[in-house]
Amino acid sequence: MRCTQTQAYQEQLVQVMQEDAASMNLVAGAYTEELRTKDVAVWIDPIDGSKALANGNLEHVTNMIGITVGGRPRVGIIHKPFYK
Repeated sequence: MRCTQTQAYQEQLVQVMQEDAASMNLVAGAYTEELRTKDVAVWIDPIDGSKALANGNLEHVTNMIGITVGGRPRVGIIHKPFYK
């Protein structure tokens, strides 16, 4: 069976996220509703915890991304770049 790019991403997430990956379900093309650009909002917080970063406390530094469609949340990602 040929591995799709989505399946490869899903396998990488399982390796990184371990048991937390069970709540993720990536399916390419799963969102089939017609989208209008004006209905999509993207929030990016490149350094949440900037005060902690400035103080050298990297444990609480995160990057966050949120996406809404029609005012409803669709995607939320939190990344800890300095995770040990």
